Amino acid sequence: MKGKKNKKKTIFMVIGVIFLLYVGFWQFKVGNRYDRYEEKLDAYEKSLKKIEHEKKRYTLGVHRPMYLGYTGNLYICENLNFDEVGKSFVSLIIWPGIFQKDEVGVSITYCESEENMVEVNIYLNDRFEPVEKTEENMELYRKNKEKILSVIQMAEDIWGDCK
Repeated sequence: MKGKKNKKKTIFMVIGVIFLLYVGFWQFKVGNRYDRYEEKLDAYEKSLKKIEHEKKRYTLGVHRPMYLGYTGNLYICENLNFDEVGKSFVSLIIWPGIFQKDEVGVSITYCESEENMVEVNIYLNDRFEPVEKTEENMELYRKNKEKILSVIQMAEDIWGDCK
């Protein structure tokens, strides 16, 4: 009987040690990385106080993964003005890769009419071009390429050296 209790105790201890190792790995690999993203964003926002109009044009943020999860993102969103029919707004989303390279996407929102907003999400490849080269994606990409490259450059300026 005593042997069974020791065996159960050993199993629980091994599971506990494995869990603690996983938590330590997660904090080292994921938690610390997102800490750096947040520090870089804070430093960037403090420098923007000098150029307040630029800060009002974009919303920037870091969305941390849930505890012990891996999916978080970084984003730069151009602030929308719903009164401008025909104008488009670009948002950049970066999903930092923990075990693989980062994934990047853009969300392009445009006012088709005063009552109708359209949002199209496009994944980008390593050259920051649409992965799915549908006619709609390519047309929106061409129309908004300058804005897309501008927010990508802003992201690079903020978080570029956080890898």
